[in-house]
Order: sequence, then C-alpha cells, then structure tokens
Amino acid sequence: MHRAPTVLRLLAASLAIWLGSHTANADASGGVLVARPRADAELADLAAGHAAWLHEKLARAGLAVVVPDRAQDPGAPGLAAIAALREIARAAGATLLVLPELRLRDGVIEIRLPLYAVDTGALLAAPNASAPLATPGTACEDTASRLLERLDVLASAMPAAAPPLLDELAASGRALRQLEAGDFARAWREVEGKLSPTAMRLRDDITARARRDDTPLVERARVLAVSGDAVGAWTLLAPELARGPEAPPPDPRVLLAAAQAQLARGDPRAARPWLDRLLATRPDDPELQLELGRLLLLQGDLEGARAALARSADLDPTSPLPLLLLAEVDAGDPRRQAQHLLAAGRREAVRLNPQRAENYFERAIDLDPEAEKPTLRAIGAMYQRIGRPAEALAAFDAAREAGDADAEVFAGMGVAQRRLGQAAAEASLRRALSLEPDRAEALRERFVVRRVRLRCGGDANQDR
Repeated sequence: MHRAPTVLRLLAASLAIWLGSHTANADASGGVLVARPRADAELADLAAGHAAWLHEKLARAGLAVVVPDRAQDPGAPGLAAIAALREIARAAGATLLVLPELRLRDGVIEIRLPLYAVDTGALLAAPNASAPLATPGTACEDTASRLLERLDVLASAMPAAAPPLLDELAASGRALRQLEAGDFARAWREVEGKLSPTAMRLRDDITARARRDDTPLVERARVLAVSGDAVGAWTLLAPELARGPEAPPPDPRVLLAAAQAQLARGDPRAARPWLDRLLATRPDDPELQLELGRLLLLQGDLEGARAALARSADLDPTSPLPLLLLAEVDAGDPRRQAQHLLAAGRREAVRLNPQRAENYFERAIDLDPEAEKPTLRAIGAMYQRIGRPAEALAAFDAAREAGDADAEVFAGMGVAQRRLGQAAAEASLRRALSLEPDRAEALRERFVVRRVRLRCGGDANQDR
C-alpha cells in the first residue's frame, strides 16, 4: 500500500538533487581550484598538459586559478579525495573545484570536467566531450567552453586561440613532469621550439626560474647551456669548478653542466675531462652516454660516437635523441640510417608526436625500400592508437600486400575493420588466430565482434 508513495518520494528527492546541481550558482568569486587530472595511465603526460592548458584558459578568462601540488593532491580517486580537495580549496579561498577526467577507448579520448561547489560539495556541472586521440583539441575546447559558460564567462569574451594539438599537450605534460623532478634542462628540451601558448608559457616559466637566485646553480647553468647561452652557463659554473682541493667534490650534475656548456660552445676537448670524471663512476647514465656521443661526433670519431649513442638508446628506451644522432653518424649508410629513423619514429609515436613520427617513417622508407614492411606496421600501430582506423587499415593492408602477413598484421587489420564497422573484421581476426592462437589482441577483438553480433540478434558462433 505504501510502496508507490515511497517510490514517488524517492523520485522527487532525486529530481530535487538533480535540479539543485543544475541551478546552483557557480560562484567563482573566490577562485577555482583545478585538481590534478584523473586519467588512464597511458594518458598521464597528455593529461598533465591538458591541465596546464586548462589553467591557462581559465586564467585568460579572468578567473583566479588555484593549483595544488602533488603532496596536497596525489591524484587519488573517490569521494574521500574530493572531500580532501574541497578542504584544500576552502583553505585557499577558492569557491569552486574542477576535477578533470580523461579516458581512452578504441583510440577515442573522452574529457570530462566535473565542477563542484566547495562549500556544499554539490555537482554543479560536468561537461564532457569525445574526439579521436589524434585531434583532442575539439574535446578540449568544447568542455572548457561549456565550463566557462557555467561560470558566466561568454565565449565572445575569450581571445581567439587555435585548439591545442596532441603533441603540444603531451610535450607540455612531459615538461611539467621534469620540472617536478627538478630537471629544468630536460623540461626545456621537451617544449623547445613548440609554439602553443601553453608551451611558450612553460618556456618562459623555466627561463624565469633559471634566473632566480634560489634555483640550484647547476639547473640554472644547464638551462642556459641547452638554450644556447654557453657563455652564461660557464660564467655561473666557473667559480664552483675552481674551488680548491680541500673543498668537497662538486655535485656530479655540475660536472655534467660543465661538459654541456663546453659542447654548446663547440669545444669537445674542453668538455672531455668533465665527462670522463663522470663516466668513471656512472657509466650507465643515458644522458652521459648521449653527451659522450655528441662529443665524439664533433671530434669525428664515428665508431666511438656510434657505440656511446647506441648505449644511450638502450639505457633510455623512451628518448628519440640518441637515435637521431645515430642517423647523423650513419649518414653514409642508408640502411643503418633508415633503421635509426624507424626506431626514432616508433619512440615519437609512443610520445604522442605523430607528425614527427610520420616524418621519420617517410624518411626511413625513402632511404631503404627494405624498411617499408616494418615501417608500415609501425604506421598502422600508431594510427590505431590515436584513433585513425582508416589510415591504420590502409597501412596494415599495404604491409600485407607487400608480403608481410603475420598475426600482428591481420590483428591490426581486424581491429581497424571492427572500429570502422566492417564485416571483414572477424575474418581478419580469425586469420590472425590461425597464425598465432594466443594473440591477445585478436582474442579480445573477436570477443567484441561476437558480443556486438549477439546484441544485433545474430549467432555468436557464426563465421563470416
């Protein structure tokens, strides 16, 4: 007898909560705390870059932006984390909390920006949008614009700006990670030459920090060295390096900065003693091996440079720099040069820099036609990851037509065909499994194809 009224009361209460969350005043008078993004692990750098871009966007709208450090906000999920962030925001005087979320599925990125009232914890809005990972800018702009509308900032009041590019966001995120680790020089290198407002602001921030007296001398000198001011770097380092024998030994990073400053001046002979002192105790440091490779290349010792750069590439499997220098070393050997460029392109693809990766892939094929098959695989894998299935399918199919038809190629074709809604997907996946029965990607995708068929009323065991 009382069930219907109870249900109606629950529905009414739920409706009241929903209406409250959509009509509550989004008072940004005290500022907005933008939390660290909650993101899939493979989007960590991009998510950090997106957060920096969002900070810039909100600041340009005239909003006071509060950014917690990692100690305050380690990025934990859940209601307890939101409650803790509200307390941090309250202490900072912020009245609103934004908790960015980024997820990746089938090469498509979803961005969501939940907006909470700090005083009540009410969810005021949660704009979300999706886009291929290759072109995240539309989703970035869409969600940010709707967030600003909720904060009573009109789009017409915002200065015109191009949507952020994938590689710019990822590079900015890597630079922020290096800054948090205290490595200003590596942070600079990540955004060197980038022209997006976020990257340019980061460069300005790194430069400004490098000029401050409270910044460690070694980091100030290294930023000067990598940005081209070798004289300024050496001027900072000289007093530290000239201390008497009774003084404590200098920080190893000072010796590295000394070598980098001399190399920036084009003087490998002056750089060599500093590197030798470091290599005696740290032979497995990838940055030291990289600088040694640069030094030997300047001296014309190609064999020595090749060995040092190959060692650096092995010790740091993420950096394309040693591979690009190896391509310079082997400029007279097209086959080797193509291998280095192919490997560098793969690393750039992982770093979410598809334009640069494409450039290296094209150069590899131009240099050595034999590199075409593995390069087509790499191109297909890159396009698959960033949500361009048509291009991925074209690359994998070209590899197959070139005679490179194994389980990886057929699985890649099947994934792309499934994402494009093509019936040929299962045949490709079945072919991949006939060649490699335990191929995880093919097993997973074939399960998805069969589940979709069941939903459509088909036979899950039917072969197509």
